[in-house]
Amino acid sequence: MMEEMIRQKMPMSSGSSAPIPQFDVKATGESADQNGFPCEKHEIYRDGALSQTIWVTDWENVDGGREAAGAFDSLGDFIEEIQAAMPDFAKSDQVGSHAYEHLEELGGFPVVTIDHAADGTITDESRLLNSKQTSVDPGSFEPPANYQQQQLMR
Repeated sequence: MMEEMIRQKMPMSSGSSAPIPQFDVKATGESADQNGFPCEKHEIYRDGALSQTIWVTDWENVDGGREAAGAFDSLGDFIEEIQAAMPDFAKSDQVGSHAYEHLEELGGFPVVTIDHAADGTITDESRLLNSKQTSVDPGSFEPPANYQQQQLMR
């Protein structure tokens, strides 16, 4: 159902003969402290070329990590649904692998994620600096009194 909804809203050509990229996750065996978290280094290869370097810590090392694992799993499932609905987009060089798609293989929380271009240069870097669990007033999630629902895509 999600795939059909996405296809209707964001049609993509399906005439491409480009192969679906292959991703391989490899543990390097390297360990280091990253931003105060003990981490293991993993590399993700797209069709044999380094695509991402990810430093991963055990879920238990991040305050709220276990709860985040479920959200990350759901996000990975959502990304896979989008890619299945738009196969040409998924094959595109602009679409990389996402750590969320490989959480099971990575086995923990991505503390540092480094994206690499085809030539190996770093194109982006994300870092978890800290985390803490806190209570949030449920009223924070209520829409403002003057809120009116609108159609975004017609």
